Amino acid sequence: VRMVQRLRNGGLIVELDNKQLAGWLKGPTGRMLLESQLDSPACIRDRTYSIVIQFLLITYEIERNDFPCHIEAENHLPPNSIASIHWIKPPQRHTKEQRTAFALLQVKDVETANNIL
Repeated sequence: VRMVQRLRNGGLIVELDNKQLAGWLKGPTGRMLLESQLDSPACIRDRTYSIVIQFLLITYEIERNDFPCHIEAENHLPPNSIASIHWIKPPQRHTKEQRTAFALLQVKDVETANNIL
């Protein structure tokens, strides 16, 4: 373990110096074993990298479950590399004349984030 940091919300960030151990902890066996050893209820979340997509047409149905798969296929991204995408400003607050809006894209690895940028 390289570093452990407690967040204001009570969460922990654990930085490991071994990629093999990090990969094992992300798997179902390692994740379950670690969560069972902690005193408080815990859930391991994978790190994501945020990218603001500017001027995305509001006609895109980004709320659909299969929308990230379409983005990955059309942009030659690795399968399952997008964690989520959502409008920054809720659609019900868009004006009638508005044609584009900003969206927040969450990707699962830094290489994909850098390739997108």
